[in-house]
This record gives sequence, structure tokens and C-alpha cells, in this order.
Amino acid sequence: MWKVLPVRCCIALLVDIWVLSTMGWGQMRHSGACGSRLCYSPVGREQSKNTVSAATPADSRRGVAELKAVRTPATGMQRKPVPAAPASLARLGEVRDAVPLVPEPEDDCCRRLVERAGVHDRGAASAWLVFLSALGAVEETDLGYARARGDRDRAALAAGFRENVFLAPEVLAALGDDPRAPSTVFEAVRERVPRWERTKRQNWEEFWTERVERRLDWAVLLGLAECADGGYRRA
Repeated sequence: MWKVLPVRCCIALLVDIWVLSTMGWGQMRHSGACGSRLCYSPVGREQSKNTVSAATPADSRRGVAELKAVRTPATGMQRKPVPAAPASLARLGEVRDAVPLVPEPEDDCCRRLVERAGVHDRGAASAWLVFLSALGAVEETDLGYARARGDRDRAALAAGFRENVFLAPEVLAALGDDPRAPSTVFEAVRERVPRWERTKRQNWEEFWTERVERRLDWAVLLGLAECADGGYRRA
């Protein structure tokens, strides 16, 4: 036997049907009367938009930039990642030539370096891109990375290294006429390592001693230092 619905519930049901047909299901929520009453939430759509747009691409790029560079009072932003030095500058040319002439996003450039230049992985490829941009062999734009027009000679690369690579000036200044071990050079520059770099890893001294040695190897390759008796000295 059919029960007659109260007039109030019938009216509410008709209103719900109208709201559903005009507003769509996405903005509806359940609430009190009649047990299945549906109400339109006018702020739902705007809240959803705000949630999606909270983290913008600019914020992401800014966070990545902070990991790849350090601001110094004397020279401004200096690039931090330094790949392991190759056996010769010819290898630098091979990696540089794998970067596109037209700017492409970092992920695409990293893929090219892995596939065309035999770089080990994406992390190493990213370090190469940042380092090459510090040397002036690659340009970093809002659209990504692109190969710089024209070749840069050894002197130009060395100037870029000295001016734009984090800790490079201090490492070079720590060298003398007598050979010095990487650990000795590290002790001379350890206070320049940012505090947040020291706190994010337990073995930060070992890590940055190895990073100092990378800079020393590049200094030798660029004619700014010499290897002697198992250590490094100024050229």
C-alpha cells in the first residue's frame, strides 16, 4: 500500500531535482531533513579551484632553484651542482652538444644527455646542465635549457667556473705553492658550507670534502690548478 508523502518532502524533492539538473552532482552534499536531503554548496567549486592552484609552477621552480644555487654577497647566485670531472675537456663538448639549440624543459634535456651523451642517469644529467650553464656553455631560460651559440675556449670556461660555481673561488684561494690534499682544502672552506647543508645529512663533512675534490679536479682541467704528489697546488 502506497504511503502519501508529506507535502513538504515533495516540494523539497522537486527542488532537489531542479538543483541537480542545473548545478550538477559535483557540488551536492547530504544534510538533515527527510534523511536524504541534498543541499547545494556554493563555495565548493571555489574551494576546489583554490586547492588546485595553491602550488604554482613558479613556486616549484623557485624551490628547485634554491637546491641548485647559493646566493653569495660578493657575486650573487652561484651554481652548486658539480659533476665529476671527466678525463678531458672533449667530454664536456660531447655533453654540451647533446643539449638542444632550442630551449626544452629540464626533463627532456636530461633525457637527451642520457641517450645521446651516455650520462649515467637523470641526476647526473641535471648536474651537468646546471654546471654547463655556470660555465656559459648552456643557457638557462624560462622555457628550459638550450645550447649556447658559439664555442667557449678554455679561458672563458675557466672564468665562468671561477665566477659562477659555488665554492670555486674559495677552493682556488686555499691552494698554495705546495700540494694540498682535498681534506686540507675542505678545512679551509668548511665555514662557507651553508648551515642547512650541514643539518640535512649526518656525513656532511665527508660529502663536502668529495665536492671540494670535484672542484679541484675541474680546476686542473681548466688550467687553474695542478696535480702534484697526490695533492693540488695553484697553477
